Amino acid sequence: AGQVLLVPDDDLTSAPFPADPSDAAVVAAARAARVEWLVTGDRHLLDAQQPASCSVLRVTEALGRATELLAKG
Repeated sequence: AGQVLLVPDDDLTSAPFPADPSDAAVVAAARAARVEWLVTGDRHLLDAQQPASCSVLRVTEALGRATELLAKG
């Protein structure tokens, strides 16, 4: 039922995070998957200045946006 996303090693090194280097893999996966939103509670990702090519949102923000999109039809 799960999905696997393979991320090239080059992508992993292109997203440095001095505050928490382990976040680089998450950002690289989001970039590789071309996601619109990266939903997280991780404060390092939330505080980073444009860490990914997408919006980094808290769960409540994502739910609010999803609700707005559904309301528009």
